[in-house]
Amino acid sequence: MTFIEINFDGLIGPTHNYAGLSIGNVASHRNAGGTSRPRAAALQGLAKMRVLMRLGLPQGFLLPHDRPNADDEIHRLVPNTVFAYTVSPYRVVHRETAQSFGSYLTQLCAVVGGVFTVFGLVDGALYNGIKAVKQD
Repeated sequence: MTFIEINFDGLIGPTHNYAGLSIGNVASHRNAGGTSRPRAAALQGLAKMRVLMRLGLPQGFLLPHDRPNADDEIHRLVPNTVFAYTVSPYRVVHRETAQSFGSYLTQLCAVVGGVFTVFGLVDGALYNGIKAVKQD
């Protein structure tokens, strides 16, 4: 069985701020109300990703949402809601497992049964449709 660990990080967007809203996050509470520097935060995130890549860890990232332009005519006419998020790193584990023959046989029977069911429904619909047309 092979395990692959991939580190995903969310890039900091232009709406990033320190609001102290993350309950239990010490850094969030310590920097609440402070001046945020989204560009510096994004560069720090990219530097972290480069270090992890040099260590040989697969790395992925999530792009920030586009910030709506209030001057755009469409955004003024169409009501919308914008959610800003900061994604914490999370881990994706891919596992390869061998399947037993019994499990394979069960899945094969399910597929064959589903095919027969669909064809039976189509056949019944055609039969009843043709029968109704011939009676008229």
